[in-house]
Amino acid sequence: MKIFKGKSVEFTKEKEVKTVPSFMGSVKDYFGPQLISQENISKQMRFVMFLALLAVLFITNQFHAEKVVNDVDKLKKLRDEKRAEYISTASDLMKITRQSEVIKLIETQNIGLKPLTQPPLKIEINKEN
Repeated sequence: MKIFKGKSVEFTKEKEVKTVPSFMGSVKDYFGPQLISQENISKQMRFVMFLALLAVLFITNQFHAEKVVNDVDKLKKLRDEKRAEYISTASDLMKITRQSEVIKLIETQNIGLKPLTQPPLKIEINKEN
């Protein structure tokens, strides 16, 4: 304590107390009455719009992916049906083109054709230079 011209003056230094903000304290500060103010809403509007755009894009992408998967499944079923039809048609064609089947078909339609009894002859042409 020091005395100046008859008066006593006390000088005391108060220590500054540094408090580390706790998690709950910062959450309370964030969700305080300032959260809903016009200024804060206008500051965050771009970010909110960006998040909304991302949500719309995500939903659209999800719908498109499901549509593509459904289309692929339909095409696989169609491919299997066409393959079965091809195999069936090919086996019918093999059956119809057998010599015995061709002879039966000619006889039922009375075209007047007869099967060969002799083997075909080979014709050779000699080229003279």
